[in-house]
Amino acid sequence: MLTSIVTRCVLLYFLVVLQGCSVGMAMSGKPDPNIGVLEIGQKRDIVLLNLGQPTKTIAKEGIRTDVFHLERGNQPLQAEPWATPRWMS
Repeated sequence: MLTSIVTRCVLLYFLVVLQGCSVGMAMSGKPDPNIGVLEIGQKRDIVLLNLGQPTKTIAKEGIRTDVFHLERGNQPLQAEPWATPRWMS
């Protein structure tokens, strides 16, 4: 009997904790990079403005190459107005 109660309490605790974690993951993230505005031969300042800082810069024989790591599909979820608690608004 006591084991059953303890097991149910532990399961309930993990359900609550994991639910909070999924909400946190859904609200975090970065917007998708807008690569549609980039063109070949575009100035570096414009590229940095759209993509942010490069993860690596390689310089060989006077030529600089920037390497970017882009992640798509990791946008934060937009909460529906009816689903947003009062303390979040």
